Amino acid sequence: MDPYITVTAHYITDACKLQARVLCTSMMPERHTAVNIADRLSEVIKEWDIKVFCMVHDNASNMNLAMEICEKFPKDLGWTRHTLQLAIKSGLVLPDVVKAIDAAPKPTVQKSLAMTASQWKLVEQLIPVLQSLANMINTTLRVQASDLATVRTFKMTVQEQLEKRFKLELDDLMESIPIAACMLDDRFKHLQFVQLFGPHYQSWRTAANYSTAGEEVRNYLQTQQIPTMQNPLQWWAPNKDRFPSLAKLCKRYLAVPATSTPSERIFSLAGNTITRQWASLHPAHVDALVFLHANQGRKTKPVTETVIEQDCGDD
Repeated sequence: MDPYITVTAHYITDACKLQARVLCTSMMPERHTAVNIADRLSEVIKEWDIKVFCMVHDNASNMNLAMEICEKFPKDLGWTRHTLQLAIKSGLVLPDVVKAIDAAPKPTVQKSLAMTASQWKLVEQLIPVLQSLANMINTTLRVQASDLATVRTFKMTVQEQLEKRFKLELDDLMESIPIAACMLDDRFKHLQFVQLFGPHYQSWRTAANYSTAGEEVRNYLQTQQIPTMQNPLQWWAPNKDRFPSLAKLCKRYLAVPATSTPSERIFSLAGNTITRQWASLHPAHVDALVFLHANQGRKTKPVTETVIEQDCGDD
């Protein structure tokens, strides 16, 4: 089937509603090089005349290079789910870990005899590390004196990958979109790392009831957090006037999708459009049909700043 590229835009309205729009689903027969991808995305942004806050993409090398080439993308982020997978995989491919996994018991009882005592010990210590991902760097990945050498290496490898991929090593943590999003998400603001954010807001001035933005941040952090399963935008809707500066950041950072689900959903829609019966559809008609189907029933409204999600696939 022909290769297509799809681009979706995500933004949060003044009423604190998360919205997504399909901008294009077009054929991309040329090679998916970084230069070609950057050119295609630049054309879409120019056509729609929108300001992009962040470009979300997969972690392929051509996509990462395309983000560096295109000056229209001040910030970019690999899909969080994929990034976590790659970071954990970096530890699972360590030689001793691979040997222990390969020797682990399979459905037959006889296979359990293939594991040595040291491999059993290794697996026993790895299981709790892999089970808990909440507050991973501060707790789960903290090296303990009792850790086996391989477990210690595993923790350090995964932590290094997370810090690199999520940009946690930067002096200004505002450059790390996942960290900023967690801080602005009332469900997760209690995590220890958000306390590092205070100084970055001291210079902000607000027209609300606070003399400094730093005071606004402190008051926000002192409010009671909401349950994990609750939508954070439902909390921000009645509180946006109470925390005006943070509400502006909320509209930027919480609009960034963590997974490729929106684009994959569009590819499924495109796949249902380009069937055997409709295999001769012109690419422009495919784009129009997918655009109308995906955006039907949604009122169009000018967007000042948005988050762009891009994916390539064969439909």
